[in-house]
Amino acid sequence: MTLIEVPCAVCDGNDFAPLYASTIESTEDAPARYFSSSRERAGYLPIVRCTRCGLVLQNPRDDAETLARVYTSLTDRAYHDEDESRAVSARKHLALVEAHHPEPGRLLDIGCASGLFVAAAHAKGWSACGADASEWMVEQAREQHPGVRFEAGTLESLEFPPES
Repeated sequence: MTLIEVPCAVCDGNDFAPLYASTIESTEDAPARYFSSSRERAGYLPIVRCTRCGLVLQNPRDDAETLARVYTSLTDRAYHDEDESRAVSARKHLALVEAHHPEPGRLLDIGCASGLFVAAAHAKGWSACGADASEWMVEQAREQHPGVRFEAGTLESLEFPPES
């Protein structure tokens, strides 16, 4: 687990007030223990509030290399088994998108997990693609939703055509 301090993503500020102390006992712990529905235990790093704009975030947090390593190797049977309740949620979220964009267009879901949101959009005529760092999740998505496009990789590693 390699932790980095980050500036506020909204205002670029560097002054934070603590909200919740970390529940992770040691930075020597394997970070994968704290990720996903199938995690070994629930835990989080310090939660702080930016004193300039009020954004709440985790800081410090895992660096990009650690996150990529954890998410690319992630398997999450518990998440996969919750499909019915998440399918209802996916349809509700798609309704929110359609309230602002009533005609189907192009949609890219980064962190698509097992693909329920992408499949719901595809079924309603959207040109939808899902991307997830976990190859296991993408395999599950492809099995459950044949004919829907899913890509395995991080946003930085995937190549999409310009303006797509």
